[in-house]
Amino acid sequence: VYLGGTSTPNFLNDYEEGNWTPAISGGTQAITNITQARYTKIGRSVLLNVYITQSTVTASTSLALSGLPFTATTYNATGIVNFALNSSGGTVLCRTIPNATTLNFYKANTNQSAVTQAQNAGHIIFSITYITDQ
Repeated sequence: VYLGGTSTPNFLNDYEEGNWTPAISGGTQAITNITQARYTKIGRSVLLNVYITQSTVTASTSLALSGLPFTATTYNATGIVNFALNSSGGTVLCRTIPNATTLNFYKANTNQSAVTQAQNAGHIIFSITYITDQ
């Protein structure tokens, strides 16, 4: 695909899109429905669009999603998460983990404390872009 310009043409030689299967890592919470878990990869950039529903739990393990379609290189991405029917309180962020296929969830306060799995069933919706070396 030619991107235009007056110098040597640029070609998109690394474009991919598809579905991926997120999983909640650690604790006892589970994903009960995946409405959407899509990715688009262009070069080293990966865009995720996610809409999942999780079960009710009583554990207090930190909430994390595993199974990202590509390994993140660093803590290079942060996205705002929409939770429904949760007890996390306030705005929630998700952040990639270096050299892993995991996202951790944090409260957007001054301490950036982890969001725990002690919450009611509901949905988690977010979009995030991160960098990979794959």
